[in-house]
Amino acid sequence: VGDTILKRNPELEWRDALRALGFPIPTYPHSVHSVHLTVEQGCHEKALIACRDFANAAPENVLAWHALSILDQRLGHVEEWARSRTQVARLHVLEGGFPTESRGDVENFILAAEGASSKVPERIPEVYVAKIFDAYTDTFDVHLVDALHYQAHIEVANAAKRHADGRDLDVLDLGCGTGLVGLEMADVGWRINGVDISAKMVKRARTRNVYTNLSCVSIESYLQTTTERYDVVVAADVLIYLGELGEVLPLTRSVLRDGGLLVFSIEHGDDGDSYRLQPSRRYAHGLKYVLRMSTDAGFEVVSSQPLALRMEHDK
Repeated sequence: VGDTILKRNPELEWRDALRALGFPIPTYPHSVHSVHLTVEQGCHEKALIACRDFANAAPENVLAWHALSILDQRLGHVEEWARSRTQVARLHVLEGGFPTESRGDVENFILAAEGASSKVPERIPEVYVAKIFDAYTDTFDVHLVDALHYQAHIEVANAAKRHADGRDLDVLDLGCGTGLVGLEMADVGWRINGVDISAKMVKRARTRNVYTNLSCVSIESYLQTTTERYDVVVAADVLIYLGELGEVLPLTRSVLRDGGLLVFSIEHGDDGDSYRLQPSRRYAHGLKYVLRMSTDAGFEVVSSQPLALRMEHDK
């Protein structure tokens, strides 16, 4: 004979509440369709209570807070939603292993992209970019090219070939990634240097055997310190990780020889004179803003054209 001790389990209660309503149990933060269905079926109060109890009892469980944030958003609980998303962002930053000194910047960036923070940064934190692309390297080419039908590397390389004058040219590939742009330009015979902040991306690019030199550093640091001068600079899907262009464009101009060419892609937000951070965690730039900043940096705009650079959400 022994004592039987029962302890309340909020996680089981949360799952039981959803199961009792006839919905599948979510097992991953981005697969919480049951919460959406609960709201649509008008059973939100029971789900909300269960989710909130679970989140409060398990403050380190990102799934609980993610589910709670969805309910708060759907029910119009603005302040509660912001608190829930803040906790989700904090947990993601902790799980990501970011250095202590950068966690606040990364957390604010994530919240700003979701609209949960009014402090919109001028750029994505470098440590975040490096970590994301280090993790993305092994599947980058297949996912980007095959799944998203990515075209930016082809369009940027082709534009450089059309407008650059001569075959004996020095080219800089800013944010070279795994070397997709370099591959597209390899047939021209140009000398190509590449720079990227992701060490694993640079390692992958090196296997392409199309680059003369590769540097693992931020693009601003490279542009500020290099003594090399170039005839062409290309940047495919790079400026989308920078909102403010007032630093990078003048720096790029400084490493170009007279008559040099800069070819880059952006995500077109609108025709306005500004930029905005999107939920995708990339920046969209207004065309007027890009043209103004380019002119201010000392460039003459030769060509600007709209293109479909990738598929996203089946569009």
